[in-house]
Amino acid sequence: MTVKRVFLTSLMFYLGIWLFGLSGFSEDRIEELEGKGLHIRTNPAGAKVFIDGIERGNSPLILENIEQGIYNIRLEKEGYKARRFRARVHDGSRLFISIEMEEAQGKVLLSVKPAAGSPPKDKLAWNPVVIADGKQVFDSAVTLQTGFRTFRASSFGWEDASETVFIAEDSIQSLNLELKPAQFRLSSGRLRRNRFNPDNAGALGIAEINFEVSAPGTGSMSVFDSTGEMILSRNLPVFQTWSQHTSWNGRKADGTRAPDGAYQVKISAQSIPWDDTLPREQSISLEVAVDSSVNIYPLSIAGGIPGLIFAPVPGILPPGAFQIEAAFIAGALPVRRSTDGGTGIETFRQFPFAVGFRFSVTEQVEISAEADIGAFLDRDSVWGLSGSAKWLILNPQKTGFTGLAAGMYGAWSNGETASPFLPGNSTGLFLPLSFRLSPAFFLLLSPVFFLDLCNTEDIFLNARLAAGIHFYRSFITGGLSVSLEHRLTGAGEFSPVLHAGAELKYFPPPSNLVFTLTGGVLLEDKILGGFGGLGLGLIF
Repeated sequence: MTVKRVFLTSLMFYLGIWLFGLSGFSEDRIEELEGKGLHIRTNPAGAKVFIDGIERGNSPLILENIEQGIYNIRLEKEGYKARRFRARVHDGSRLFISIEMEEAQGKVLLSVKPAAGSPPKDKLAWNPVVIADGKQVFDSAVTLQTGFRTFRASSFGWEDASETVFIAEDSIQSLNLELKPAQFRLSSGRLRRNRFNPDNAGALGIAEINFEVSAPGTGSMSVFDSTGEMILSRNLPVFQTWSQHTSWNGRKADGTRAPDGAYQVKISAQSIPWDDTLPREQSISLEVAVDSSVNIYPLSIAGGIPGLIFAPVPGILPPGAFQIEAAFIAGALPVRRSTDGGTGIETFRQFPFAVGFRFSVTEQVEISAEADIGAFLDRDSVWGLSGSAKWLILNPQKTGFTGLAAGMYGAWSNGETASPFLPGNSTGLFLPLSFRLSPAFFLLLSPVFFLDLCNTEDIFLNARLAAGIHFYRSFITGGLSVSLEHRLTGAGEFSPVLHAGAELKYFPPPSNLVFTLTGGVLLEDKILGGFGGLGLGLIF
């Protein structure tokens, strides 16, 4: 063993003796590093550092100009035990000390019980929950960090009781919380949406009502039209907790749809007395509007153009609503690729993944965008971006029959087509038109004109005619769509491109999740391909 190694071993041994306050903590660390001075770090940080009785700052603390010698060090932090030790600092090296601070704790013996004169537990349920310093506790003996701590006990049907106590280090004290029966109160009535369209799918086609009660009771919900006539009334479940929820689907008592207009939703409630007193009655009223122009239902965001996968739709989301969608598909897909002689078509096994969103800027303008990744098994992957802006000209919900919009889009990819729904590099215009065939079905006709920019040597003007049947009913939307593409300008042979697809979107209440099942075929340059996939999204 060399002299240098003996010296370092001895040095570390003596440092371990001098730092006598550290032996009980496995996370404490002592190192002598290159440099000079003293470096003190604590977990958590922010401990006050006293050296020979003088406060020198808060941890982490670096003192580079401290002279060599032995120092008495004390660390203090509120809620933690003070640490004291001695350390020797050598000239020509930096002493690094890492300290794990230990919480200073005290114990509270907790008792929660009904106040004198309270009803027996078979008359008023007794299920107290105790929150101590923001966390629920389950034992009668509670150990907490020192300092001021607040205890709050609550039980449905009882008034909350709370008290703040100071917990000293290593102390044991008793705390008694008494709860009194609560007076029945009905409060905090609110609507999740105060304007809704009953024809929308799932939870988007209902008005959700939330309110609070303080004690057990019964209630009812009644709906009145603008003339004051009651069109619906139903009883609510017995109140067994504070937060209550109900909803109105925009239908009358006979099941028919309520016409557009303003309505009053009234919640009437009364207490269930535990003694011989009369029930206490309270009510709240909320205003809600039925509006068929609030058109919210999920669409595919294929290629950044919302609609069916191959046919845009004219309808847009109302301001404040938005949709996010992610889709994964697989198949053998014809892919356009640039060659020296122009643009060719080849079939590749592809696994495209797309993430898109749509939202409305105003009641007439909707913005959409999508990012695509085309993962291939037998060649390098590509990725692309696409987006569109759509202006609503005729709202199909207001006209009752016809919908019309105009929009423009752009798409770009770093290689060949990243999405099977649009060319890799293109920009164009689309004019979606819809005709209402029934309350649930729409016929779509959507001409699209775009410049194909895949081949930089020649820019082609293409036309695409898309058509489809779109339906939405209760918790399901979807449809069938087909598009036929033809080249209008440019040299070279070009065979018509035919795309067809089907999709089904399931929107289970009361969540805002949208599940998608889709599939289709693509025919390009007499090469046939197919795909199928799944999607998951959110709509609000």
